[in-house]
Amino acid sequence: MGKWGKRIGYGIGDLGCNLVFSTMASYLMVFYTDVFGISAAAEN
Repeated sequence: MGKWGKRIGYGIGDLGCNLVFSTMASYLMVFYTDVFGISAAAEN
């Protein structure tokens, strides 16, 4: 595999990891504000 193949591979792996993390963080933001009643500013 060439240099660009490795870059693309690492980029796809990082994209998947960040996609999962951002989805979980977005869900937790909604969960904390709706269920626990915590303000969005306090959640950060």
